[in-house]
Amino acid sequence: MKGSSGRLARRCPTFGGTGTTWPCGRPVLDAFVDCNAAEARLPAVRHASSEDLGWQSVLARTYSEKPHVEEFTTLPTPNLLVVVVTGGTYAIDSRRDGRWRSTVYRAGSAGVAAPGHTSTLRWQAIGRQPLTSLQVYLAPELFTGIRGDSDEAALTSLPDALALDDPVVSTITATLGWAVDAQASALYADSAAQFLAAHMVERHLTPRRVASGRGLGAKVLEDVIGYMHDNLAHDISLDELAAVARLSKHHFLRSFKTATGATPHAFLVEIRMQRASDLLRARNNTVSWVAAHCGYRSPSHFAAAFHRHHGRSPTAFRAEHALPRGD
Repeated sequence: MKGSSGRLARRCPTFGGTGTTWPCGRPVLDAFVDCNAAEARLPAVRHASSEDLGWQSVLARTYSEKPHVEEFTTLPTPNLLVVVVTGGTYAIDSRRDGRWRSTVYRAGSAGVAAPGHTSTLRWQAIGRQPLTSLQVYLAPELFTGIRGDSDEAALTSLPDALALDDPVVSTITATLGWAVDAQASALYADSAAQFLAAHMVERHLTPRRVASGRGLGAKVLEDVIGYMHDNLAHDISLDELAAVARLSKHHFLRSFKTATGATPHAFLVEIRMQRASDLLRARNNTVSWVAAHCGYRSPSHFAAAFHRHHGRSPTAFRAEHALPRGD
């Protein structure tokens, strides 16, 4: 078509504040302040959004589109916009340099709009299936530091394409759509967004040698893991963990996996599940209480994650492993 013992105290990391708020009351980050105006131009109805989930570097929204749309022009934003079709089939045209270019969108098709670019579009549904899409805005900050400090210029070279044949882009973007429905954590969403941004740079910009980042030393790794433990009841973001390590998010993700063999998200889930199993052994701790103290928004999300990890529900686990009364 973005405390004590020498550890950082918990904070709410942002790319900057504006005085503007989402309808839910949460502040709009500078990176996404133009997205509402851009949305007002769309001949579509929004169904879901990540705006109240605390994600820092990505905004994801789902829409249903009108079956027939006459020519209109989008508004630019400072973000890279990735659009993935989730339902229906339609012939879509884009005008550039006075010429119309056409393609057919169907479920899984993807297009991208580069930062600062506008698109003049029109489309016509093929068949009767409703037209639905997922739109993902990536914050500009995600694209800096991927190939070095000078790569801020990459923002002006990102692809702008009506159709982008890249299954990785389609899959990761669709995963962010799932994350909206699942109310996934900021760490999960921001990690996926950072990978998507890195992929766009490495796959769709002119290849060149990538500078290798330094690994995580033992002290830095200890601080990062300690931060996870200290803030387990909160929605820990990728920004926070990278700040503890004093690395860019891209280099932190790579260095953390090299050091531990797991992504920060997977490592954090392991810690949450270990803490949950310890807390469930005490009979007086309710499942709701354990869920909240392990960083889950609701008992149902906690129960699903616990079952995936342990192969049984929290209640069944407690029945098997609870400490005797009086211990």
